[in-house]
Amino acid sequence: MAKDTYPGIKLEGHWFGPDYLSEFHGARQKKQGPADYGVRSGISLDQEIALCYQNAKYLYQTYLNGNAEGAAAITEFVRKFLKETLSHKVEPFPVEDPELFSPEHGELLLSCGHVPVRIVSCDFSRDASTRRIWSSAFSDLQIYLNKKPEYLWGITTNGYFLRILRDNDRISRHAYIEADLSLLLSEDGYS
Repeated sequence: MAKDTYPGIKLEGHWFGPDYLSEFHGARQKKQGPADYGVRSGISLDQEIALCYQNAKYLYQTYLNGNAEGAAAITEFVRKFLKETLSHKVEPFPVEDPELFSPEHGELLLSCGHVPVRIVSCDFSRDASTRRIWSSAFSDLQIYLNKKPEYLWGITTNGYFLRILRDNDRISRHAYIEADLSLLLSEDGYS
């Protein structure tokens, strides 16, 4: 059901089902009003979402029109996306485990003071491991979240896909929400 309604969003695992996602779309969950998101007076939540969506599309097009393959371009896009579209404070993340977070896998940021953001090059597979590190570029953040109780959520992206991960002790069964940025931000189906 979510696949038909939200073709650019993939739900993996059992955090919540498609019906729950539909409730958010209709703003039927608690804490879904304009005041809960700090929307300015005189602007509806729908208008604010439309403005944020247009900003995200602009940032994505700028990213694609530049050098979309380079690590610096991906990092710049993600920083601006988190800051300008989602109003997140973004800062460098203090790397505690250089073997787990190898520079060859990209940059690590901290969003909102408590959400690690893993930015990897688009030439890294989301799920396949590399020769040097036994886990994939997206899985290493999952492993880190499981080790560190102070971090419940994490975000990882390669510039084309964005995954939201949660601390999950069941490594054998992944659980995440994945957004296909090229599908969501290259068309007007969500404006």
